[in-house]
Amino acid sequence: MIRYPDSCQSVVYNSHTQNCRPGSVAFGPITRITTAIPDATSADVIFYVRQPIPPCDETDNFKIYDVCGTSDCLYVSTEMVDNYTIAESRCDQMNSWLFVANTKARFSLLWYTVDKYINYNTYIGLTDLDEEGTFVWVNGEDLSSEQYQYVWVPNEPSNYYWWEGGEHCVEVDFIQYPGFMGLNDARCWEIRHYICER
Repeated sequence: MIRYPDSCQSVVYNSHTQNCRPGSVAFGPITRITTAIPDATSADVIFYVRQPIPPCDETDNFKIYDVCGTSDCLYVSTEMVDNYTIAESRCDQMNSWLFVANTKARFSLLWYTVDKYINYNTYIGLTDLDEEGTFVWVNGEDLSSEQYQYVWVPNEPSNYYWWEGGEHCVEVDFIQYPGFMGLNDARCWEIRHYICER
């Protein structure tokens, strides 16, 4: 933790070699992320770096979700909405906003939550509505150039439906096998789940 203060979300200890190394910061098969969760046959054991658990007003079915020592107070929708604006409005009505995955650790939390609890494409708080190709989180922060390299499904963002006004609202692109792949720019009127954070 002292050696890797900016990147270490967990520590992996190997009982055979007695070596420690920085742990995983993401789950799943995104090839551009080089760290990975140990498989069941590995001698590696992950020890999570416990970060302070944030306060959570649990009204409206919010609760704490945690992975790799990163926690947040989230509402994970069980229902689908007709478009991004409705998802945004639902979060606003609950004194929250769509989830901001602006660090590797928070991206891991997003990945885990969608994979374990939703299993379907999900709106998050990222769009390029103001300027095509410039993605901004709902908290006003730009998508960093570092994140741009690892969060997208290969060949995305594409703005594929440009003749229909384009793809400006970002979703977690989930497929049944092999699972959650990354982010995708989608049309803002797709029927999707959503995640709010308070």
